[in-house]
Amino acid sequence: MLAHGSFCFRLPVGLGFHWGIAERESLLLHWKMNNTAEFKSTAFPKQPDEDEELVNPHCWGRGLAEWIRVQLPKHGIETKDILCEDWGWVVNLKNEGFPLWIGCGVRTGLDEEKSENDDGEARTRPAPNALCEFSVFVTAEPGFFQRLFKRVDTKPATQQAVEALHRLLESSTEIQDLQWSSMPP
Repeated sequence: MLAHGSFCFRLPVGLGFHWGIAERESLLLHWKMNNTAEFKSTAFPKQPDEDEELVNPHCWGRGLAEWIRVQLPKHGIETKDILCEDWGWVVNLKNEGFPLWIGCGVRTGLDEEKSENDDGEARTRPAPNALCEFSVFVTAEPGFFQRLFKRVDTKPATQQAVEALHRLLESSTEIQDLQWSSMPP
């Protein structure tokens, strides 16, 4: 696993086998691409009922995931569905050769309010109209047997998704301090 900000990324190493040269090269190409964006915004507040779906209470971002799912097709990349993970949200992209997705979520709520839910558990929620820091990243996950028996070139599909995401984020007036980087090796 790689830790990046408040996210943890799973790297598919597959059933105890060591990665071959092709997989290591593909991973290094992935890291060289500027596939991670961080920004600030007030446009994607925590949804009122989002706590019911969350695995971890501080890993929200359904509003951002839904916005990407709806808006990204306007920039040339078809989307499927969104789902909650233990680190944030996933926007699944339509891709024939292998799973391709965008991970997204909040990094920090700069202004937070504390409250309790019906069970008396403490909940932290951003203050209304709070400026929050978000992170999004593009990931390709070829299957174990694809990696084992043939080289899978994930770069073209990943690059197309990154470019569309870049156009989407750049075109929004509600995104501030947008910065692109690569995931650290």
